[in-house]
Amino acid sequence: MIGKEFMELHKSGSSLGRISRCFKELHSSVQTIIRKYRHDGNVQLSYCSGRRQVFCLRDEYIFWSNMCKFTQSKSQRSLKMLDEVAKILTSSTVKRLSVRRKPLLQKKQDKDLHPKV
Repeated sequence: MIGKEFMELHKSGSSLGRISRCFKELHSSVQTIIRKYRHDGNVQLSYCSGRRQVFCLRDEYIFWSNMCKFTQSKSQRSLKMLDEVAKILTSSTVKRLSVRRKPLLQKKQDKDLHPKV
């Protein structure tokens, strides 16, 4: 795990900048891991506060890219797309997520990409 390697380098006297350059990570990420280790002796990051993530970022990206292909899709079609991702969700969750998501292209941009002939 990368967090343990961060701590080994930090204990050996390496600076935050050197550790972040070594692993090509953000300086703030390295600092957060080290601060958490000092606080409770664990390098595993805690969950963020707020609404829980329903699925991981990769699965969310796949879901929304499929949703953008079918702009007026019904919740049943969305559930079928989620089966590809191998997740089980209720239709209310899909509706809530699809309502909160803003479209990737505004109408003006969409017209520029697909001009009428």
